[in-house]
Amino acid sequence: MELVEPKKKIPIDVSDVLNTRHPYMDPPFRKSVDPKEISIAFGHRGFEKLFDLLRGDSVDGYEKAQILVMLQPMLHSQEEKMRAIRLGIVRVVAPLLGHDRDVVKSHAARVLAEVAVLRQGKTAIQSSDALQSLNSLVLHDEPELRGNVLLVFLRMADTMEGCMILAESQSVAAIGKALEDSDPEVLSMALQAMTAMTRFDDGTARALEAAVPEILTQLLDISSSFLELELRAMFQISRHPDGKEAFVAANIIPKLGVLLETAQNLSIPVCQLLVGTLNNIMVNKEGKKRASECCLRGLVSLHGTEDKVLKVAVDTGIRSMREHHPARKEIDALLAA
Repeated sequence: MELVEPKKKIPIDVSDVLNTRHPYMDPPFRKSVDPKEISIAFGHRGFEKLFDLLRGDSVDGYEKAQILVMLQPMLHSQEEKMRAIRLGIVRVVAPLLGHDRDVVKSHAARVLAEVAVLRQGKTAIQSSDALQSLNSLVLHDEPELRGNVLLVFLRMADTMEGCMILAESQSVAAIGKALEDSDPEVLSMALQAMTAMTRFDDGTARALEAAVPEILTQLLDISSSFLELELRAMFQISRHPDGKEAFVAANIIPKLGVLLETAQNLSIPVCQLLVGTLNNIMVNKEGKKRASECCLRGLVSLHGTEDKVLKVAVDTGIRSMREHHPARKEIDALLAA
């Protein structure tokens, strides 16, 4: 057999960033290739390559925004999210919330929302300065940016651990500010996040500190597009003793009475939340007195409902009102009619 002499290796001009990808090539690696032209590495090197570009100063704001857009579909599965978290995606992306371009801030928040689904992502976000930056961006002029910030809060709040993290980071007050947002999508996510937060006592306590009952009372209106979401948040907060007092002080009961008078035009889920919120508030003595004055006729009008859950709530409310002696005769008269 004839032995063939190995071919001599030909020097190849490549960028320094490829050094770890092509260890079999002889040096020198000269910088004749612009790192920005290599936008993404193949396979498992993808995250590392993009993180390197985000960390450096070789790409401008627009290109960083494009890289953040590329990252989002790469976080499509739990496994990929976990790998990105282990590689430090939060440490890389969190500082970009302070970038001078709004589009970079917006996409950075969206990437953080992707990893906030996982417990490890929530913990990583807590360990960074991300939440403080997100809190300050709630009142930003750009609606898309505000929406992505609220999306992070909403996904953080889907577990008790996430709610505790938000409560400790003063994020409940930021969500409370977002309840006054004029953008419908932002307002919807703020209401959902507040409802999730107030499932737990710490979240409710922070909501009360931020005067959320007063804000929700101002929002409550028959013409509201988010009536069910508003009532759901009110129902959660009104379960807390201090929440009952706060709603009574905010003078919400006359508004609940107006809604009860038009209950025949409302959906069953909305009626259930409406009566449930009223029942929660009537545990408070002053709340019971005011409800007997403003809500009695509307509540009794629902007594004949065919929905079992709503009927139980209505019967509970009527029994509670009967404990206020001046209302007994009127209740009996209305039920007998």
